Amino acid sequence: MQTLPGCWCPVGSQTAPDVLIQKLRFFVNVAYQNTVCVCGVRFVQVVRREWLCAGRFYSLCVSSFSLSPPPRHCVLHQPPSIPQSFEKVVRRVPPRFSISPNNHEIMPGGSVNITCVAVGSPMPYVKWMLGMEDLTPEDEMPIGRNVLELNGVRESANYTCVAMSSLGIIEATAQVLVKTLPKPPGMPIVTETTATSVTITWDSGNPDPVSYYIIQYRAKGPDSKYETVDSITTTRYSIGGLYPNTEYEIRVSAFNSIGQGPPSARVEARTGEQAPASPPRNVQAHVISENTVMVRWEEPEEPNGQVKGYRVYYTMDPSRAINEWQIHNVQDSVITTIQNLVTSETYTIQVLAFTSVGDGPFSDPVHVKVLRGGECLNFKNIINPRSQNALVDILTVPGQPGKFKVGKVTDTSIELTWEPVHNKEKIVNYELLYKPVKFGSLEKLTFGARNSYTVDGLKANTEYSFSLAAISNKGIGAFTNELVQRTSQAKPSAAPEGVSCESVSSTSLGVSWRPPQVEAQNGELAGYELKYQRVSGTGGEEGGETQGFEVDGPPITAQQRQIVLEGLEKWSWYNITLAASTAEGTGPRSPAVLCRTHEDVPGAAPRQVDVQPLNSSALRVTWRSVLPRLRQGQIRGYQVHFSRTESGESRTLPRIKDLLLDESQELVLGGLKAETLYSVSVAAYTTKGDGAHSKAKLVQTTGIVPGSPSLWVRPGSGSSVVVRWSPPLECSETGSDGRVAPVEIQGYRLQFGLKNTSLNGTVDFQPQERNFTVRNLSPGSSYIFVLSAKSRAGYGSATQQEIAVPMCPPSGYPKIIDFVNATCCSLQFSWLPPSPDECSSAVTEYTVAYRKASNSGSSALPASSDPPWLITLPASESSYTILGLNHSTAYEVQLRAHNQAGPGPFSPPLLYLTLAFETDVPRNFSVNLATKTSVLLTWDFPETSNPYRFIVEYNRQKMEVDARLKKAVILNLQPDTSYDFKITAPEGNMGGLRHRITAKTSPPITIRRPEIDQSRRETEATVTIILPLLETRTPVKNIYVVVVPLRRARGVIRHLKSPDEMDLEELLKDISQRQRDSRQQKQVDLRRAYITARFTPETLPAFFSLGDQLDYGGFENRALEPGQEYVFFILAELNSTTGRMYVASPYTDKVIAPDSDPQPFDAGDGLIWVVGPVLAVVFIICIVIAILLYKNNAEMMAHHPTDPVEMRRINFQTPGMRPAQTCALLLHDEFNFQGLIYLMRLHL
Repeated sequence: MQTLPGCWCPVGSQTAPDVLIQKLRFFVNVAYQNTVCVCGVRFVQVVRREWLCAGRFYSLCVSSFSLSPPPRHCVLHQPPSIPQSFEKVVRRVPPRFSISPNNHEIMPGGSVNITCVAVGSPMPYVKWMLGMEDLTPEDEMPIGRNVLELNGVRESANYTCVAMSSLGIIEATAQVLVKTLPKPPGMPIVTETTATSVTITWDSGNPDPVSYYIIQYRAKGPDSKYETVDSITTTRYSIGGLYPNTEYEIRVSAFNSIGQGPPSARVEARTGEQAPASPPRNVQAHVISENTVMVRWEEPEEPNGQVKGYRVYYTMDPSRAINEWQIHNVQDSVITTIQNLVTSETYTIQVLAFTSVGDGPFSDPVHVKVLRGGECLNFKNIINPRSQNALVDILTVPGQPGKFKVGKVTDTSIELTWEPVHNKEKIVNYELLYKPVKFGSLEKLTFGARNSYTVDGLKANTEYSFSLAAISNKGIGAFTNELVQRTSQAKPSAAPEGVSCESVSSTSLGVSWRPPQVEAQNGELAGYELKYQRVSGTGGEEGGETQGFEVDGPPITAQQRQIVLEGLEKWSWYNITLAASTAEGTGPRSPAVLCRTHEDVPGAAPRQVDVQPLNSSALRVTWRSVLPRLRQGQIRGYQVHFSRTESGESRTLPRIKDLLLDESQELVLGGLKAETLYSVSVAAYTTKGDGAHSKAKLVQTTGIVPGSPSLWVRPGSGSSVVVRWSPPLECSETGSDGRVAPVEIQGYRLQFGLKNTSLNGTVDFQPQERNFTVRNLSPGSSYIFVLSAKSRAGYGSATQQEIAVPMCPPSGYPKIIDFVNATCCSLQFSWLPPSPDECSSAVTEYTVAYRKASNSGSSALPASSDPPWLITLPASESSYTILGLNHSTAYEVQLRAHNQAGPGPFSPPLLYLTLAFETDVPRNFSVNLATKTSVLLTWDFPETSNPYRFIVEYNRQKMEVDARLKKAVILNLQPDTSYDFKITAPEGNMGGLRHRITAKTSPPITIRRPEIDQSRRETEATVTIILPLLETRTPVKNIYVVVVPLRRARGVIRHLKSPDEMDLEELLKDISQRQRDSRQQKQVDLRRAYITARFTPETLPAFFSLGDQLDYGGFENRALEPGQEYVFFILAELNSTTGRMYVASPYTDKVIAPDSDPQPFDAGDGLIWVVGPVLAVVFIICIVIAILLYKNNAEMMAHHPTDPVEMRRINFQTPGMRPAQTCALLLHDEFNFQGLIYLMRLHL
């Protein structure tokens, strides 16, 4: 770097001036050393600044200053008192390169920019030159900097940068090297040949070095392709693996960093000869006479040179060594004859070709039979190929099939093909022999003439040998040589055996196995496929549900017998299956093996850890267990770590409390110091160790609290309890000064409540209080009382007492409703139970007390001295009717309630007056029984011959009944519904309303109808029915089996009513009146239904036989009337307190009792129609007997009667007498008397 001369400027101050360079009044500040300042487009650099002459002069040196014209001015700025001083600056520097051009290497056709920068004073001009050629025009030369842009460069060249000024010219050269493909090497020269190799050398042909050479060669032919040998670094190479006696074309090319260059000129070379590599083809042997065989063949496919001739080997014993066979040499021919053979023998023939180098391989053996009887051929025709009939085979048996080879092959079949035997005799069949090469028996197949055959049913991947012979009418020919072929592979037919699994670690499982049986592999095993799937649930041995997707295991080679599965979840069950595979696919999977990984430490800390101070020396620690998916093993217990802490740091070694039970999630830490801060954390552990610790909880113990106070609880009056207590025993605490002082009691807290419930009652007391009375407790209940004392640190230990509040009778009485239904002989009233405040427990029963008033005529009646009548009613009742009272009599009625403790007080006596007695008024109006849809009302009424009408009102409906019937059935009611029934008379007759009663129908219980069992009949006179099961929650008292005989009126069955619509009163009389006269019983049976058996729900059988005449529940199972038609139903009596309730099932199907007249008559009218015809028949028989007697007497007497009466009887027949013709008909021998009786009955 050159430096301008300094500018010497006097200054009058020690302060450094601002130095400015001024050109055309444009100032640039250059006051700071080594600062580059811009002045227009020029550059100025401050080199040095210093004070001279004790601060009077300032020296400024600058560099890299260029400007034309060169004068400059240096201005020194001082404070306003210092004037400016101007000096000229002149610079002269020869040109030099500040940026020299660089060399570049580019690809062919590439682009490059070369930069050249020169500086000087004055600034030089810069141009580019290529040799002597200017690349920059003279009038466009830039100053200082020139960039050469080159595009599409194909050749390398040197470019020169020239910088020139008035002070000189300088040059710099840049080389642009274009990378090019190498040139073709020189033509290769063959230096050596063998039967399988050619050695060549060549000249590189490139001045520049190349990376390597590439040799390309091919057999000379129209369709052959070049084979390549690369990465050759020398100029001599021997090409191997060539075919013998083959002409090749060879060329060489070079390769560098750009790529492969063009190839050299081709050179041709022929390899040397070698012994034939393949045997003669299509060898065939034919018998042409009884001792001569003709053999022909084709040239080998790979002769490897000029075939000089052939050798034919033949023998009768193919087991002998080949050198012991007979040899027949042949020159320049592919056909020959072998003579002087032994007749009736089979010869084996093999042929080989030889060159000048050696013998080739033998052909496959050919078999031929030499038999008698053959016709000899014209030998001249055989050896003369121009003959029209060159060869005619006349054989006694067929020869070998030709070109016996394999066609299509599958895993279970092999196709065999051949050329048919040329024979005069027609081939009728072929015989094929085959067997597995290693193991198996020989199989034989015979099939018709064809050129191919597919053998099916073979095993996969198994070698089989095949041999074929032709059959004609003359016999079977020679078999071909054994042809060996292996069936193709198939998927394995069996899974790997012995699959087992064991845990290696908490995240890995080891699986081992044995390969399938060899016969089931069906080919060479290519590997194994393993799949595994996680199984949820803890009962892995019993199985569980799969969870997630099935995962493919790592690749397994065929040689492996075990593998380790990595990356599994800890302490988890897995299902593992394994399958073998061949190139054809994957076989079946093995049965799933269940295995679980090892345990590990828990993967997370217990959750929701909470620490609460119990007292001054104990903390209660609670937590939730680790999530199941993070336990990673069986939790054996928990560890609670705790230590004393001050200022956030532990002051003692952590202490550990171990809890072995994993179900427990709470621990009390005792023996702690009062009012001390503790750090507590919890960790779960398995057999592998403890897991992560929970976040530490800082909890301070409380101060010392008082002990348990003494507590006494005693029963008070009524439902109250008296609680007394005394202070706890003396306890002390340590103060801040270290002194021990007794604990000050600040109060008490009493908590109480029912046993086994929360203590919802809390009362706080002052320290001086010692007792308390708890009132309004529930009698008969147990209460818990808990008392604790309070100090400055809080409540202390509590003491607990339990007490049972005694039961007390009701303090109130039931409220009788004002409305009372009074009749002449009954009182019906209802009431409300005592209020809960008056009865501490449930009412168990009621007691009704009534008696006559002492004076029925007084309005104010004193109490009677006679004891009242008492009636006990269940707690479910809310009304009652007192029956059997006197008419026109006043009665006092009282009522009280009972509970478990006893009876309460009677209600105040109420006075009721019964109505006056009237003779025509019904009495004892009541509900006799009820069903689901009907109610039977009954009453008493004096005997009278006059009709008397009443009206029964219910549910806004009216029904008129005759009072003398003493009963009425109300139908079409709703089940389980209460009804209010009123019985009234017309106005003026009975004075209006007389009776009112409430009744309730049976609940809607459904009972299935019985079924007739046609498959079971114990005797001929019984019918078996299947009784239904009672599926109801309503208690059933008794179950009755009812038999209903069907009546016929003039041959028509009367309409059957529903069992609910029947008058069950008559039916139910059998329950209370079961002893009757047998005659009356039989008459009743013929007229109405009856109960034949009674059961309880516990004794109800599944099957019941009707008519077996046994006793069931006090009822006789009467015999069924033969020929009578019946239906049956079930009647259930409910266990009700409101009255008699019944529920009936539907009727069964109709059934006829066995061995009977199919037309049973009505019980009332049937007797007349049966007895009448019988009497008529008896009367006719009597007439016949009288006639017979009369005839006998007539023979003994005169022929003509003389009695006038008899004469009149004969002449004038009365209507009751039969005519004489009828009597004669009756006396006829052929008269059918039984048929007449049958016709009479039928007529009647």
